[in-house]
Amino acid sequence: MVATFFVDMVGAAITAGIFLTFLGYFWFYSRHRLVANAPEEEWALLDKAEAELK
Repeated sequence: MVATFFVDMVGAAITAGIFLTFLGYFWFYSRHRLVANAPEEEWALLDKAEAELK
């Protein structure tokens, strides 16, 4: 990745700009709207629900 800055500075700047744009999108918007839980959390919820049924 560092070599890109030595070869093509414009291409590296465009790539860095795109990366920072998507990073900002994730940081300010997307990370607060994640809906997927870790598999371990889902299994724990299922185990708890099954225990309540017994």
